[in-house]
Amino acid sequence: MNEEDKEISEEILEKIVEKIVEEIHQKTQIPCINLKLIPDSSKPLSVYHIKIGGVPYMPKDYPYPTNCDGKPLVLLAQLNFSTLPKLENYPQDGILQFYIFNNDSYGLDWDAYDNQDNFRVVYHKEILPEAELKTDIPAIEHNEYSYLEEYSLPFEYDQEFELVGELAIDVINTHSEYYYNYEKFESLVKQISEKYIGKKVLFNDIHDKIFDKFGAKYDFQIGGYPDYTQGEPRDGQNGKYDRYIHYF
Repeated sequence: MNEEDKEISEEILEKIVEKIVEEIHQKTQIPCINLKLIPDSSKPLSVYHIKIGGVPYMPKDYPYPTNCDGKPLVLLAQLNFSTLPKLENYPQDGILQFYIFNNDSYGLDWDAYDNQDNFRVVYHKEILPEAELKTDIPAIEHNEYSYLEEYSLPFEYDQEFELVGELAIDVINTHSEYYYNYEKFESLVKQISEKYIGKKVLFNDIHDKIFDKFGAKYDFQIGGYPDYTQGEPRDGQNGKYDRYIHYF
């Protein structure tokens, strides 16, 4: 095969890869809600807003979330499902909140991911009028690692950023099912690939070309396929977290 033939072969191969990727996208599409971050933190937000950080929605009779040592947690994000687009199998109303402890692991227990000693997931099914809500939150202590940028929160405790949600379609990526259901995902890729390449091109020859098209997105979203930076938390857990769904 001369150099000209090689170039033509590579061009044809790339077109085949594009067709394979397009079909995989079609077969793995699932609905989600994309959340767009509004970077202007000067806009005043109410306790009912969908947001990152800030003052949370909190009924007067509800104890403010604390860690196992009684220290107040930081509001990471708040989702108001009554104002979000509707998504099947997710709440249709109410407010869901994620609180984290301000330490070097943001409250995560590396030995038990669902241990909420240092983080909290709170769902308020009923949304009360403002007169029945707390008007202030406890002071949050800076952690001992705050001077290190990699361990500090990406926003100040008094900052809050609005999130705007819209319905969207998500497709599989290499930081979700690729790692958790590797065999299932690779089987799908092989099945689709054989339709286009048959015996002419070995699957191994285009394996990397295909999988390179499925990089992580790191979007804010509800539902769809999750993205991970340090591995899949369900992996190696013997199905313990299989019933969990991606909320945020």
